[in-house]
Amino acid sequence: MRQSLGLGLRWEPRAALHHLSYRTSMLDLHCHILPQIDDGPKTLEATLELARKQVRAGVRYVAATPHIDWDFGVSAPMMRTKVEEVRAELAAA
Repeated sequence: MRQSLGLGLRWEPRAALHHLSYRTSMLDLHCHILPQIDDGPKTLEATLELARKQVRAGVRYVAATPHIDWDFGVSAPMMRTKVEEVRAELAAA
């Protein structure tokens, strides 16, 4: 059973991930991949290049984990917008 974590992300129980192999699939659980948020890439093109490098390295799943605090001014709506923007660009690539 899937459970929503917000921002369009999903948590899947371990049993649902049985098709993954540690030899062929890698998960990046801490990545500052969203453009123009905190200390992540400065541009969308830099985000796409980071995604390309991850694919070449064998990464198949990425969790976008920006800093969420007053210093960076990151909000849930801002993160949602950036996630949707990156997903759309990756789908078109």
